[in-house]
Amino acid sequence: MTSRRRAGDAELGEEQPSARAPIVREALILSLGLALGFFLSTIPGFSLSKRLAASGPLDCPVLAGHGLPPASLAPSSSDIYRFKGPLAWSCLPEAARREYTLEGKVSVIPAFFDYDSGSKSKEPPTWTDAEIDGMIKSAAAGEELAPGYCGATSYLKAALATHSVKGKRALVVGSIKPWVESVLLLSGAATPVTTVDFNAPVSKAARIRSLGVLEFARLAPQPTFDLIVSYSSLEHDGLGRYGDPLNPNGDLQEMRRLATLLAPGGLLMLGVPIGRDVLVFNAHRIYGPQRLPLLTKGWDMLGLYGSGKTLEQLAQFPQGDGMRGDCDPNPNTRNWEQPVMVLRRPT
Repeated sequence: MTSRRRAGDAELGEEQPSARAPIVREALILSLGLALGFFLSTIPGFSLSKRLAASGPLDCPVLAGHGLPPASLAPSSSDIYRFKGPLAWSCLPEAARREYTLEGKVSVIPAFFDYDSGSKSKEPPTWTDAEIDGMIKSAAAGEELAPGYCGATSYLKAALATHSVKGKRALVVGSIKPWVESVLLLSGAATPVTTVDFNAPVSKAARIRSLGVLEFARLAPQPTFDLIVSYSSLEHDGLGRYGDPLNPNGDLQEMRRLATLLAPGGLLMLGVPIGRDVLVFNAHRIYGPQRLPLLTKGWDMLGLYGSGKTLEQLAQFPQGDGMRGDCDPNPNTRNWEQPVMVLRRPT
């Protein structure tokens, strides 16, 4: 049987609370918060970002319950990079903000996305032969296949018409729908085409091999490819939007890694938003005269396949809200376009 007593009372011979007690208590609360956040994230349909959006501005201590640190627990960029996203710009420490903006050379538009706010499920998609057959037929008929993009399919087909992939080993980096894979198959790529994504699709088609990022990294020996295609993927790397680790140079590191996966003479077909230098955090990066040269450093540019605009012309787009791309019917109000750059592996 236990007895109740008032806070602060001590029984005879009992040690008084030490100065460490508040620290231990705070650590326990944080641990419970993290555990609760993980538990809530497993509930179908639960979205912390939606709950916060409904109640007001994002609260960093509340986000700690989502597996993220409040600013007081992340005084330096090295602390914040131990965590995965999503995280709001206002929660980043100053050191991290400087790194993300190249010491202030890149403009910032704060935005917060938890995946795609429902349009991109955290559950891995399933790809079937019937779906792929339908996409190949649509691609052959000149239809747009890329979800949420305008012109992407024609850009990629134009690049592949000039740089043949027939009989070559191909890797797709970042994929929700198998539209890139379908265009590659239509163009005669060797099978299976390999796909790698943080949220790896379940492929029931023998023509496509789908692997998670860690699963792919553990392959031994590490495979090499004649062609890598990445469309609308690298601009998200390191921003945490899709649950990836926070890293201001995540895109640049990924480019270096992709170079190691290409066979000698191999090509990278890369599509990222190109316009003025803008960081729409945590949505995406827009690459301009500051960051694009860092992204393509050491690579040979063999071609640019898009609306016909040059890189210099794309850099003249207005900054706007950073959300208007190729699908904006008025080219004068677009903030970016996403052509396909054909890059040759650095030697």
